[in-house]
This record gives sequence, C-alpha cells and structure tokens, in this order.
Amino acid sequence: MPTNQRRIHDVVELGRIVAGTRIAQGLRATELTASHVFVSDLEHGKETAQIGKVLSVLADLGIEVILELPPGVELPDNFDQQPPRRRISR
Repeated sequence: MPTNQRRIHDVVELGRIVAGTRIAQGLRATELTASHVFVSDLEHGKETAQIGKVLSVLADLGIEVILELPPGVELPDNFDQQPPRRRISR
C-alpha cells in the first residue's frame, strides 16, 4: 500500500488521519466547511458523526475516499443513476 494511503478500521483511526492531515496542511478547524466543534468531535473519534459532513471535511482536506468491494461483488453499470430501493417493513 502506498505511503499516502491508509486503511482504516474505526472512527478513531479516521479521526487521527483527519487531524494529522489538517495539521500537516497548516489549517485550523475553523477553516473547514464544517463547524470547529464538528471537526473536533470527528478528530476525537465521535462515532455518531454525520456521514455527509465527514465527507465534506475529507474533501476540504483533499482526502479521497475509495471503497473496495468484496470479491465477487459487481455493481450494475448504471447503479449510480438508480435511486436506492427502500425496504418495506412488514
């Protein structure tokens, strides 16, 4: 794995990467699109952080998120054009 890639296993690891990247770039938490309180919570591994805001902070820092699907799983070519199916509770 290249040195600029990290595999994360939990929110604490994600928070450390966010904090380390922000500090390495000389940015203050107040300079990101999310509130400084949210950024602080994320950097400290808050498990209930909103995924949309997390992705926004990652984008602010130039961190690209890549999902590796399990072996044998293939998505249809137009999966990103289809609305998600809702499960109906019975």
